[in-house]
Amino acid sequence: MVSKNIINHSMWEPKNSFDSLKRELLKIDPVAFAEEYLTLDGKPMRLVGNGWKFIADIYRHITTAAMTNNGKPIVIVKGRQVGATTMASALDLYLVSSGMYGRNGLPPVRVLHAFPQLELMRSFSKDKLEKMINDSIKLPDFENAKNPGEIVPFVQAQKANLRDAADSLIYKQFKYGNTLWCDSIGNEGTRALGKTLDVIFFDEVQDMSEVAISKTIKCLTRAQYGPQPGGVQIFFGTPRQKGTFFHRIWERSDQRRYYLKCKHCKNYFLLYTPGSDKWETEIWLYENMVKCPNCGEEQEKIEAIEQGKWIGAPGKEDADFVGFHFNQLFIPEFTKEVIIKEKPENNPLNSDITYNNEVLGEFHSGEGMPITFEEIYTMCRDQDRLMSKKINGEKLTYFGIDWGGKPDIDGMKRGQSFSCGVVLSVEHDGRLLIEFAAKLKKLDLESKKGFVDDMFRLYGVKNAVGDIGFAEDLSTELKRKYGEKYRTARNSSMVNGGVKYNREELEIVVDKDKIISEMFDLLRKGHIRFPWGSYERIIWLVKHCCSMESKVVIRHGQPHQTFIKGKEQNDGLMALIYAYLAYKFDKTQGFKISEHAVKKSMFPKPVLAHVPKRL
Repeated sequence: MVSKNIINHSMWEPKNSFDSLKRELLKIDPVAFAEEYLTLDGKPMRLVGNGWKFIADIYRHITTAAMTNNGKPIVIVKGRQVGATTMASALDLYLVSSGMYGRNGLPPVRVLHAFPQLELMRSFSKDKLEKMINDSIKLPDFENAKNPGEIVPFVQAQKANLRDAADSLIYKQFKYGNTLWCDSIGNEGTRALGKTLDVIFFDEVQDMSEVAISKTIKCLTRAQYGPQPGGVQIFFGTPRQKGTFFHRIWERSDQRRYYLKCKHCKNYFLLYTPGSDKWETEIWLYENMVKCPNCGEEQEKIEAIEQGKWIGAPGKEDADFVGFHFNQLFIPEFTKEVIIKEKPENNPLNSDITYNNEVLGEFHSGEGMPITFEEIYTMCRDQDRLMSKKINGEKLTYFGIDWGGKPDIDGMKRGQSFSCGVVLSVEHDGRLLIEFAAKLKKLDLESKKGFVDDMFRLYGVKNAVGDIGFAEDLSTELKRKYGEKYRTARNSSMVNGGVKYNREELEIVVDKDKIISEMFDLLRKGHIRFPWGSYERIIWLVKHCCSMESKVVIRHGQPHQTFIKGKEQNDGLMALIYAYLAYKFDKTQGFKISEHAVKKSMFPKPVLAHVPKRL
């Protein structure tokens, strides 16, 4: 057995020397590293010669210019599903597993791939990063003392082989002291505090607060790479409205856009110019054919991209950030016809806002957005309050539930609706506190009934409202069990006064647009309070509240504000609205008291309480 191992090892020696030399050369270029060792969808990654040069250039900028002492933070504004998270994953693995860092006099590199919430981090770590590690190209591992030359996934072989080395969804340790964290920055950056880092990728930065980012950046104070202090900072995400933190740092960047190069006249030209439709009417002709606006030469888009380069905006040379902007128009396999199908007039699922944000990668003015994350963060958060585990009758509580067809489990397709429940309590000044909120993980009949029973038992619910949704039979059973404590809600735009009650059916008929408008008014005034101390458990509800869009339509000759669902789910918002309806039903004695009386009930009132004697 010993002689066999010796023979096998000697057979590998020439290839060992060649591969070692090759590996040393590949360490210099992250693009070459990705193409040699990483896979995407089961196939080797390809970034050269196939129309991905615009993103390959960003790979190289991050690992060269940004890693130097005079580097600048990077902000990447991009459309949805354009390869940015794949790029960050590949760079994560290049930094910690290429062997470039932690050897030959260079200190180890400590990387954090940061997300706004744990739910996103877990999805990324399980579905993207772990898959890329385990599916990396299999090569002989000559450093394996027990089985030299054993064929194993390359990146997997670069993990630390210490017996106590950590390897979890959150933390991974690699050879030569290199480490990779994947985590949420949490409430106000609390989850990152205490770490010492060199590189941070801020992923989905549009959903992060400025305070959380500012605190997380302090982990770079003693960074060994990038500017001193400051380290390497990469911010990327899909834009939303102007005026946000993400928009402000983009405005402070040199705002680079990718220019194509004409094969005929050798001049550079923009495929896409913000605020202009020239890409559609003059430059992108059909399929993957583009026309140079300088000389009129028609050519393949991919070929023109491969010869192109990034150019910053005039007068922005001394900007604080390096900025890159790209969108779905640059994706090599997307023809013009694919993009045109995404326009709102051709795709009923896309509004103007969604199309501009997710396809074109542009910030919007904020018009048509009823409420924003920043508004809820500023007006509605109770900084240290936690979700309640139960309420023992000391408060009036109301429960709302929106029945959907999607359980809260990993791997479900985007666009399906959740089943969500929200419990509200009422303060003496009329403010409504969100005590509990959850997405159901199981949707069988017994699980649904059990969830409702738990809410009544744990929170002492006085009134509850649920939609008909995916639970008409269940609603009938819940009415039978709880009587007038459980009512259903049905939407109708023909209701006089916006709401009416059918006592016989235990059903509230409501004009959805009016009650949604009322809810957004309460949110803007800070009358709805979120338990921000339970950030990871409540942030999904905040996002659901910000997912709606509004527009004005003409009905019967009069302007009417209507609300439509955005690209993200809004089921949590509807559950919150149903809990509010349950409260409102109680305060108006079945909608018999006027709106004016309801509003007056929200003003501060004296509180009568029994104070026991003290010794």
